[in-house]
Amino acid sequence: MTSPRAPYQYQPEYDLAKMSDPEASFVFYWRLVAAPEGYPWPTSEYRFLEERKWKFDFAFLPPIWLAVECEGGIFTGGAHGSVSGILRDIEKYNAATLAGWRVFRATTLMLNEENAEATIRQIMRAIDIVQYRVEA
Repeated sequence: MTSPRAPYQYQPEYDLAKMSDPEASFVFYWRLVAAPEGYPWPTSEYRFLEERKWKFDFAFLPPIWLAVECEGGIFTGGAHGSVSGILRDIEKYNAATLAGWRVFRATTLMLNEENAEATIRQIMRAIDIVQYRVEA
């Protein structure tokens, strides 16, 4: 089901200093696990709906149409953990779905040292599923 991949691809420059801990962790583990297997690098801070100025933390652009949202602060009362933050996220993710995107949500715990490789492999699987459908 997996198509052959180039072993190395261009790695975009990410400003890790401006990223949250889960976003920086995603980049670190993507470099460690997925990039050596030839998976594409995502675009960071991708604006998917101009009129709302919403951005994805990371986006694998069409034909993959997969966004990765790193949900920090859900256990500490941060923006994603408050009622208003949850409602904003629901509105954003529903709009993304209506625009044709799939959204993979990853918590800080999913991107910690113990769980990050499994999480990255799930995202790789989501990319494989789309590529299989496109090639079929």
